[in-house]
Amino acid sequence: NSTLLHMRSDVSVGSCLSGGLDSSALTYFAASSLDERSFNTFTASFKNTAIDETHFAKLVSGPMPNISAHYTYPNENVFWKDFDKLIFHQDLPIASSSIFAQWEVMKLAKKNNTKVLLDGQGADEALGGYSYFTGIYLIELLKKLRFREFFNQSRKIKENRSVSIFNELSRAYFSFLPHSTKAFFRENFCKGSQYLSKEFISEHKNSKNLYVQTENSYIKKNISAIKYGMHELLRYEDRNSMAYSIESRVPFLDHNLVELSLKIPFKYKIKSGWTKYILRKSIENKVNDKVVWRKDKKGFVTPQGEWKNNLRKELIEYIEKSNVPEFIDKDFLISQTNKDIKNATELSEYWKMISIVKWIEIFNIKF
Repeated sequence: NSTLLHMRSDVSVGSCLSGGLDSSALTYFAASSLDERSFNTFTASFKNTAIDETHFAKLVSGPMPNISAHYTYPNENVFWKDFDKLIFHQDLPIASSSIFAQWEVMKLAKKNNTKVLLDGQGADEALGGYSYFTGIYLIELLKKLRFREFFNQSRKIKENRSVSIFNELSRAYFSFLPHSTKAFFRENFCKGSQYLSKEFISEHKNSKNLYVQTENSYIKKNISAIKYGMHELLRYEDRNSMAYSIESRVPFLDHNLVELSLKIPFKYKIKSGWTKYILRKSIENKVNDKVVWRKDKKGFVTPQGEWKNNLRKELIEYIEKSNVPEFIDKDFLISQTNKDIKNATELSEYWKMISIVKWIEIFNIKF
């Protein structure tokens, strides 16, 4: 019903299609509602097979004769060429280069005269799709002394998602730590703080910590993810879509559907090791099983390590000639540019810093 409501339009409506569960479900319901009328989908594809989901997107669009599928191939050269435009339209530094994949999808939709795009934002928050929900779910089983179910679910989660139960529990237990302990770990073990100059750290070491308190129960985490986590994702999407005069719509965030999703017992959200179980069942036998029962979850990712290495020369030249603010350790930023970073979190921290320098430059911000 939410999808049908969001399909109302006097102009052409299409959908982002990553090949993940959420966008695949939306695409199926939207295209099915149009009978034989054409429906456009837009997918970001990559040559890097480790992150490319084109195969899954085609499993959704291929069997539906009224879908016209379109693909864009973001690369580091276009990324660097459009980086100023991206930061300008975002109006703030970005969290990682993955936002550029969405930027390119919007650009592709614009070229194909699609004015309205459906997107799957909100399903992970309302239905517990993120990894940390799994750990909280297992901890709640332990708190209720349901040991047999804990061990059965742990085994099934490992089978169906190929994840470390220890890592899932560790992430979840972090939510139970005192606020001061969380701040200590973030400040001392995250790479981000190493980009700051020693003078800046010394001057602000007694500043009030502004981290949002995380929640330690499943339903509270659902609500917190919607209340706080969605803000950043929706802002990225709104800025990217409006840069190309596209109206982005998110059916999973219809208030009636969100309210219903929050009321659903979590045994229907995580079941037999599968996250978002009730959503998977809703499209079972409608969408290819390889999509419905996918064991991996990639999100909207880009090969940002590969891009960083391929752009090393351009990045070094840019940093050296830029007016890097004093609170950033310029030498460390250059050393990280020359380093082959493998860790995904560290790569995101790196691109955050580059985007901060760009943001300061573009908007001529003074400190």
